Amino acid sequence: MGVNPASGRAMSMANQTNLGLAAQRANAMTGARTQAEQLGFARRLDVTGLGRNLAGASTAAYQGANAAGSAGINTSMAPGSQYGQGMQQAGQTYGNILTNQTSQFNTGLNAEGQVIGALVGAGTTYGLSRPR
Repeated sequence: MGVNPASGRAMSMANQTNLGLAAQRANAMTGARTQAEQLGFARRLDVTGLGRNLAGASTAAYQGANAAGSAGINTSMAPGSQYGQGMQQAGQTYGNILTNQTSQFNTGLNAEGQVIGALVGAGTTYGLSRPR
């Protein structure tokens, strides 16, 4: 298909993809750590709030931790989603290449058939017009 996996360009693209995934994984880990800190803070606030009848403050802290957790989950899922989109685009590109190659092959077969048809027609015309 014209792609050499040992070429410098292919290796560079593979390294770029790996670096992007590593950066996104690190971002997801940071999000998870932030979520854990928020949840810990919310739990501590819950404990202190119960002793003082401050249910509203603990609810707000819990909502903040829950939002941080949702953001962390979304961030951790992003690399896989982006990788899947890249694979889909690559599949479409290779599908287009295959379609073009098939079209060129079929065009060549049609041209070859026209040449053979012309030769057979000429031979038939010559054979019929010869004196017997």
